[in-house]
Amino acid sequence: MWTNGIGVSTVDHVWSVKNGFLPCNILDWYEKQTEYGGQYDSIEIPERKSVELKAIDSLESLFKALGDEADEQIYIDFRGKYGDLTELDKLLRGTKPEDLAIKERLCAFVVTCHS
Repeated sequence: MWTNGIGVSTVDHVWSVKNGFLPCNILDWYEKQTEYGGQYDSIEIPERKSVELKAIDSLESLFKALGDEADEQIYIDFRGKYGDLTELDKLLRGTKPEDLAIKERLCAFVVTCHS
């Protein structure tokens, strides 16, 4: 079964995403979960587009920017960890200088995992 989700990485990986390559933090997460018996046996980037998070202020606007392919079932954060969408929403809504500085360096994209 294929499941769509959201991957987040640094903006220097935008080129990789646009060319269909997994950013290193997403690839590291996938390899670790495979090595330790995780539920996914394949991962890919179906839509070769990304959205810079500096212009996004909520999960709703992120899903709208990414399109219908995005789903709430998987979220892999920029540290290469399987995350909770409430953490991402908190970051997107954040107005503290440190939140804004982090958002300035991040992009999001759709990932598809097969189990």
